[in-house]
Amino acid sequence: MVDDGLEPSKVTYLCVLKACVNLASLAQCRLIHEQIIINAYDADLEIGNSLVDFYSKCELPDEAQCVFRRLTKCDIVTWGALVAGYAQIGADSSVFDLLSEMSSYGFMPNNIIFTSILSACSCAGRIKQAQMYFKEMVLSYKVMPSVENYSCLIDLFGRVGSLEEAQRFFEVLPLHPDTVIWKSLLTSCRTHGSINLGQLCFGQAAGLDTEDAT
Repeated sequence: MVDDGLEPSKVTYLCVLKACVNLASLAQCRLIHEQIIINAYDADLEIGNSLVDFYSKCELPDEAQCVFRRLTKCDIVTWGALVAGYAQIGADSSVFDLLSEMSSYGFMPNNIIFTSILSACSCAGRIKQAQMYFKEMVLSYKVMPSVENYSCLIDLFGRVGSLEEAQRFFEVLPLHPDTVIWKSLLTSCRTHGSINLGQLCFGQAAGLDTEDAT
């Protein structure tokens, strides 16, 4: 397209960036990024969000932050992608710095942000960090855990085969999992052949279903 003298549109760039994310093509994305800067699309929010998300998923959060700082405005999606990038590489101090900064701009950390953080920890197998962030979410930021938040943790515990640890973790929380969470954990127990914990999860889920029915 460029060789033919045609200037790519914003929609074209978004489609190409999406393809780069799916293919995890860092070299191609950097070439596209250069063209985006040349054609003055680098301050566009949607394109910026795509670039921040891509570099974060490539474990290059510093590059993601360079894109972030060039944006004339950002939204909760931008912050979530950037914070997740640092969470994925275990840069916890940077994560908390960004959570504080986004709060100062009026973007309060919420379930969406913590889902991004927990998902990043899950992808990287960072179980201790995920537990820490979950506790901070509940105790420090007073965010009520969502099904998505719990699901990220269950997925992570399942990835590393620590389902008993998942049980202990949930038992000490000030908030108790609902039937959806117990059933999700039960599914992981079936996958990993954890019979005893599976029976406990089944009992918990059945008990909650009975309470709901009454």
